[in-house]
This record gives sequence, structure tokens and C-alpha cells, in this order.
Amino acid sequence: MRPGIATRAVVGVLTLWPLACSSPPATVSTSIRESDCTATPADVKQRFESNGLGVQQCDGALGWRVLAVSSEANSWIELRSAALSWSSEDSIVYQNPIGQFPGVDSESPLEWRVDARRGPTALLFHVTAQNPDDPEKRVSRVFVTRFEEDGRICLIGREPSLEAARALADSDASCPAVP
Repeated sequence: MRPGIATRAVVGVLTLWPLACSSPPATVSTSIRESDCTATPADVKQRFESNGLGVQQCDGALGWRVLAVSSEANSWIELRSAALSWSSEDSIVYQNPIGQFPGVDSESPLEWRVDARRGPTALLFHVTAQNPDDPEKRVSRVFVTRFEEDGRICLIGREPSLEAARALADSDASCPAVP
């Protein structure tokens, strides 16, 4: 074997080794059931109630708080940490409605995909709605939220099954570039 080829082979193996040996993200489940949540701080509650919204505060993973927010017709979650906040309202209600009166399914746990080195990488949550073609039926999708290393949080997709949502969450799909 020529020296240049051997060197490239060694560099290639050393470069790909961490990827081959890396473990899949861990999963942490949290609940947004009313019985599993705590009292919302008065100042936060007042801000939502002044807009005609209900809110409850729930524990998230690794220091994140989850606010379960509801209007008369819809519900969504908002994520809060010491430095960041993100709301799924636009994604669920306006940009990506899956049907009439969409809302986060509070009976399904939130699934956090967590990297041991950097914390949450994705959040999966179930959204249900009235089927627009048959009001007697419900439709459901699993929404996948990405936590970027630069601090951005965004919806990267919605999938028909938890397995497909996990595959998307564990892929290299990322938030759109900031202009």
C-alpha cells in the first residue's frame, strides 16, 4: 500500500470512529397532565389570563419548564429555561394545523431526546385535531422540535408515528438558517 493511501485510511478511521461509537440520544419523558403539574407563578399566570388564556406549569427535562397553554379552541406548549423561551403556538395553530381546533395531547408524555454532552436535542409531542373531512374523527401527528447548539429552537417536522418522529429527531435535520 502506498504511504499516502495508508495515511488517508488511518485519518478516515479516526475521523469516523466517534460517530461509530457514539450512543443514541437518551430519552426522558415528562408529563403535562394537570395532576402532574404545579401552580403557575402569579406573574406568568396573569400575563396569560389577561389575554384570555389558561396556563399550567409543568416540569420539563434538565431544568426546562413547560407551560401548557390553552385558548377556548386550541392548546400548545411553551418552553422556558433560564436563558431561552419558545412557543409552539404558531406551528400548531397557524403554520401547520393538522385539522380543526388543534391542541397538544396532554395524555401523551413529552419525549425529550437528550445528548449526554449538550442536553436536549429534540422534543417530541403529540398534537390532535378534528378531522377537517369528518368532524366525528380525530387526526394526530407527532411534532418534532429541534434544540440547536447555538440556542435556536424550531419545529423541524411532524410525523404520523412516534417511530418516524424519533427517526427525524435523531437525524441531522436542523432549524432553517437565519437570514
